Amino acid sequence: GRGMYYGSYTFSETWNIGAVLLLAVMATAFMG
Repeated sequence: GRGMYYGSYTFSETWNIGAVLLLAVMATAFMG
């Protein structure tokens, strides 16, 4: 159970970083 919980947490963190990067790219494209 602990391994799955840790994997889920890592996946969530990676998804958050990806979402922020995507927003930054979209904002840059919109501004430029």
